[in-house]
Formats: sequence, C-alpha cells, structure tokens
Amino acid sequence: MFNLLYLKRVQKGWTQQMLAEQAGVSRRTVCSIENAGKIPTIRIGIRLCRALGCSFEEVFPIDVSLREL
Repeated sequence: MFNLLYLKRVQKGWTQQMLAEQAGVSRRTVCSIENAGKIPTIRIGIRLCRALGCSFEEVFPIDVSLREL
C-alpha cells in the first residue's frame, strides 16, 4: 500500500512531531508509516487524516482491481 502521508504533512509545513501531536499518536508511529511503509490501523489512519484535513483515500489510496476481489 502506497501512502502520501509525508507529502500531505510537508504541504502543511508540519514536522512529524507536530502531526503526531495533532493526531494523538507517537512520532515513531508517523515515522514508521512514512518511512517503513507500515500500514496503520484504520483508527490511526483516520486520526492522521483528520489532523491533516483530508480523506483517508487521499492519503492511503487503495489500488485494487476487480480481479483481485
């Protein structure tokens, strides 16, 4: 799963720590998602997206073809 968390965060001019505080998660969580490609839980993903003011799909696009379903 590709994520745009880094791009959205930088567009707001926020550090990882600032996003973490706004979303109520640790900076390590933000770092893991951005750099290691860790897939967040839905709850954490939604908290991050709300803090950034965007939808889940904008940050975590899911590219699934109908053949995979």
